[in-house]
Amino acid sequence: MRNSKQRDVILKIVLDSSDHPTADMVYNRARKEIDNISLGTVYRNLNLLSEQGIIKKFKIVGDIERFDKTVITHSHFVCKECGKVIDIMEDSLSDFIKELSNKTNANIERYEVSLFGTCSHCQ
Repeated sequence: MRNSKQRDVILKIVLDSSDHPTADMVYNRARKEIDNISLGTVYRNLNLLSEQGIIKKFKIVGDIERFDKTVITHSHFVCKECGKVIDIMEDSLSDFIKELSNKTNANIERYEVSLFGTCSHCQ
């Protein structure tokens, strides 16, 4: 993959983000550094970076696609009040998935779990 200034800026935005930005959020942040960047360029580069495993693209039920700097398997907590998305790095879920795989005699290759509730700030 040939590096470009646009791709470098887009990647840096995702890597520096803790809010799991949408493409529109990345676009608005990128325009502060490259005023003539197009939304299409942002989408193409986010998809390319995701396909190459550099960032992770995911979708929460009822939401639009978001991008994550953490590419290892993990879950997300979504606040139903403010929409904040928090990474959950919990190994007990992988134990549950292994148990479920054994019980169903299925080969579960990957999983995505979203938990919904109210964050500490909104409680």
